Amino acid sequence: MPAVPAAEEGACMGILFIDIDGTLLNSRNIVTNRTRTALRRASEAGHVPVLCSGRCLDGLSGIMSVLGMRTYAATLNGACIFAMDGSIVSSTPLDPEAISICLDLAGRMGMDYLYFFSSRWGADGFNDCYELERRIVGTEGVAEPVDLMAAKTSVHKFLAIGSPSCCGSFLAESRTLLPSYSIVPSSSRYVEVNAPGIDKGFAVRTVCGLLGADISDSICFGDYDNDLAMFGAAGYAVAMGNAPGHVRMAADEVCPSNDEDGLAIWIENNLLNR
Repeated sequence: MPAVPAAEEGACMGILFIDIDGTLLNSRNIVTNRTRTALRRASEAGHVPVLCSGRCLDGLSGIMSVLGMRTYAATLNGACIFAMDGSIVSSTPLDPEAISICLDLAGRMGMDYLYFFSSRWGADGFNDCYELERRIVGTEGVAEPVDLMAAKTSVHKFLAIGSPSCCGSFLAESRTLLPSYSIVPSSSRYVEVNAPGIDKGFAVRTVCGLLGADISDSICFGDYDNDLAMFGAAGYAVAMGNAPGHVRMAADEVCPSNDEDGLAIWIENNLLNR
């Protein structure tokens, strides 16, 4: 097992890339007091926590405020990376033709969808998917079909939503139709589509470059397939105990689950109490 990255005392000891759903948040979508305290203490010790999520900025702002975080935010699996002042420092949208392919494929399979652009999210109407996303992220989205939105602005991520069997079919066919695109499941009912080369590994490399940090000193935490690229890019990868078996196998280490304060426990044991 690789050693946990560390640096000289007094130096920035590493960038902590942290997934949100299933990692930072417990199953009730809460950042616990223990996790909040651990991250604050890690920041005080010289580490730099960076949220690295499939969510848009609107879905991260409340969490960043609760944590008191003022650093880069890697959103939409790296398709939009924001600076501390809220400006976009990296933006890689989907090609409109790819959006049309995804929309047609989801329609033929009877799947719902969400889409994400810049700091916001949208659905094709005020449907069940809209209501669920609104409750999860705590912000209002746009109720407008993605093809109409794509005619007006850049869309950065397409999210197909359906049963596990539909998601498996969508994943296989979309990868055939769009072989260069980043297409990964983010739960058993979600498949995310990003532009070629855009994934959480891209986010790790980009943010480390912006901060002038050695990527070998970075540590990442995640729980699902869209975190695997981050595992491959960061210096050290920690999977949550609630992650599927193949995700746990891809990590350097496994910590307790998100409902057991696994992130906080790992930070306490490896960064604060040694």
